[in-house]
Amino acid sequence: MSHSIAAPIVTSQTLMVSIGAGGHHQSAANDNGSALPEPDAQSDRLLAAALTCLSEHGLRAAQEAHDRAERAFLAGERANCDWWLGVCKMLDRRLANGLSDKFEARTAL
Repeated sequence: MSHSIAAPIVTSQTLMVSIGAGGHHQSAANDNGSALPEPDAQSDRLLAAALTCLSEHGLRAAQEAHDRAERAFLAGERANCDWWLGVCKMLDRRLANGLSDKFEARTAL
């Protein structure tokens, strides 16, 4: 039995389905594109650190970055905290935003 892989055929009908009947482009429900920073040297380093963390800790990588950011915050190491919060945000934006809210609540006291 042979298998072949071919590119999908795009017709005006499939294009209308992907764009939507009203002509509006529909984004995926899990599209975080607007939340990602513009690529620069800092975001490249954060991405590399996030990938390293992912390779070392697997599915627990975001939680590991979260925990490191929290430890740095409690130790008063603001730069280290911001770094790990950025790594966490690359891996799990919702988890990072929750931690940012927690930090803001603690500093407001």
